[in-house]
This record gives sequence, structure tokens and C-alpha cells, in this order.
Amino acid sequence: MDPEVFPCPDTIEMTANMPKTEPRLIKTHLSWDMMPDQFWSKKCKMVYVVRNPRDTCISYLNHWRVMNGYTGDLETMVDTFLDDAGPGIYLPFNQHVLGYWAKREEPNLLIISSYEMMSRLGSSLFAQ
Repeated sequence: MDPEVFPCPDTIEMTANMPKTEPRLIKTHLSWDMMPDQFWSKKCKMVYVVRNPRDTCISYLNHWRVMNGYTGDLETMVDTFLDDAGPGIYLPFNQHVLGYWAKREEPNLLIISSYEMMSRLGSSLFAQ
């Protein structure tokens, strides 16, 4: 990926420079096993948003077309997605979702679907 065409900020540095005296919000696509140990030892709160696999596959296709110049067709991408064989840190999709699902009883973890979240836009997610 050409950094002049797709400038990408140094998110590690940005996170390290966030004020430590205020609550922080960090968005990530990391799987459960890729999260840093400090995240769990400090009992950070997490909202894991899971998407419908069909939506995720189409989003993945669009991402690879725009960011990496992917020229393959939808059928190839669907087969790759279903085989959990695609490039990048977002696959295997099922393993990614199941990693968080296995920890669903953790008190600092809320798992919510993107559809449920969209249906609650006018209210608080945490008023349960």
C-alpha cells in the first residue's frame, strides 16, 4: 500500500500519547489472542461488535479493492472468506468471533451485533 496515496497514522504512537488521566476509547480489529496482556490485567472495558458474515465478506472485498488493488471477483472472495484463507489479520472470521464468544462471561466484555447496536442508536447500549 502506497503511504502517499493511503496515509496511515501511527496508531501505536497515537495511543501511547493519549492522556492517561481521562477515559480513552481505542478501536481495534485485533482478535482476542492478539490483544496485549495489559488490556486484560488492567480490566479494561470492551465492546465487541460482531457483524453478519455476509456483510463482513462484502466489506472485506471492498477494503481489499480500495486499499490493496484487489481485482478478483466476488465469488473468489466469498470462497476465500468461507475457507478462512484470506490475507490480513481479520481472518479467519469464525475463529475471530469465537475467540471473543468464548469469553462472553467476562464482566468487562459486552458482545453486541451491529444490527442490535443500530437499533439502539437513540438509547444507551449500557442501560440494560
